[in-house]
Amino acid sequence: MLRQCNMAGMTEKLENPTLSDKSANEITSAPDQPSIDFVLQAIVSLANETGIEMGITLCVGGIVVSGQLTSGKNYFKGIADEVLQASGPADQVETRKLISDYLGNFGKLIYEPDENEEQADKTEDNYGKRLPGFIHLREAKFFHNSGQAMPVNRGIWWRGRLCVVDAFSLGAMRAS
Repeated sequence: MLRQCNMAGMTEKLENPTLSDKSANEITSAPDQPSIDFVLQAIVSLANETGIEMGITLCVGGIVVSGQLTSGKNYFKGIADEVLQASGPADQVETRKLISDYLGNFGKLIYEPDENEEQADKTEDNYGKRLPGFIHLREAKFFHNSGQAMPVNRGIWWRGRLCVVDAFSLGAMRAS
């Protein structure tokens, strides 16, 4: 039995034990669950298209991640800016600029609509529209079950696959 996670032309296959590896008592007839919550995917799509930001809390593999949902384009601009602002030797300024430009171009390449997408938007034909496979947060923090947030000093930029998000809530958490 395979669980697939499709993202912009990429497929990840996670193999489960084969039926022959399980006893008859362990086999269930539960249908496969969708790999991506379509409501969360629609919210992420809205953020990518409009640039709207909002607090969101995610459960990802037992870890709680909370921050401000942001567009993919804004995410790449943010990490590009982080690289420019990074401290380091003066002789690395040019290298930081090159890396910053490289990362910033991902946002333009992936998240700015091409001519075909702009034409589809004008005709209101959303058939074949590319759905997001990733979610982006700014000021993200990870929460331990004690309520302690990490990192403690500030939030970070975070990018995660939508197919591994187990649950979500609108609104960002604060450390206790």
